[in-house]
Amino acid sequence: MDIGKSLRTAVKTGKVQFGSRQTLKSLKEREAELIILARNCPYNYRREIEEKSEDVLIYPFDGNGKDLGILCGKSFIISSLSIADEGESDIISLLSNPK
Repeated sequence: MDIGKSLRTAVKTGKVQFGSRQTLKSLKEREAELIILARNCPYNYRREIEEKSEDVLIYPFDGNGKDLGILCGKSFIISSLSIADEGESDIISLLSNPK
């Protein structure tokens, strides 16, 4: 299971929103299928995201925002992200059914 490769594919070919505010917006608009939270996502955003996520899968990333940014191929810190469309990736099924 290579989450990094699947996440990079989703970023390149799918619809991914970066940042806590954008994640909350995608939840409000019922677009998010998967939320990934960095270990150091600010508590107030983490709590609000978790409260509003109802039927959306939340994956706690075992790394900080810098690590998540690097994994996504970005040069900035990502505290959370939402995936509305995984594109050519299999990230949602990978994280839904961990082996």
